[in-house]
Amino acid sequence: MNRHPAQPALPAICASIAFAVWSSVACAQADVPRIDTVESPAADTPAVESTAMEPAIPRDQLSPVVAGIFAALDEDRARIRQLKVELATTNDPTRAFELQRAIVTAKQDAELRMLRIQADHARRENRADVAAELDSAIQALTTPANGHEPAPRAATAAGR
Repeated sequence: MNRHPAQPALPAICASIAFAVWSSVACAQADVPRIDTVESPAADTPAVESTAMEPAIPRDQLSPVVAGIFAALDEDRARIRQLKVELATTNDPTRAFELQRAIVTAKQDAELRMLRIQADHARRENRADVAAELDSAIQALTTPANGHEPAPRAATAAGR
């Protein structure tokens, strides 16, 4: 692939932006002290509060691909947070197993979604080489290594 040395690859930029923001949010959450007393939320308060990731630049000034990535990250994080809340409140081992699988799937889908956003943007910008690389990555993540779809495991009553 012939790229000018001064021209960074779009996927690397987008991935680094997403990683930097995501890790800064995780670090900020880790620095928050734990509160042992829990107050019951008001009836009109949603069970999952919105903690949308906000870039340093207002969203209306971001490029379309970065704005799309942030919007997708917000949606994916909200879905995963919702599943984790439900997992924390369930007493059924079978349902807990299903929720754990759903969380794993949601995280994998989020990664694929980021790659698809970048690939679509690369195609719109007539960067077929970058789009092909991203499509290869998507194909590698969605095609099982042995060529067969994995069989879903059923949870037993003992939780094994």
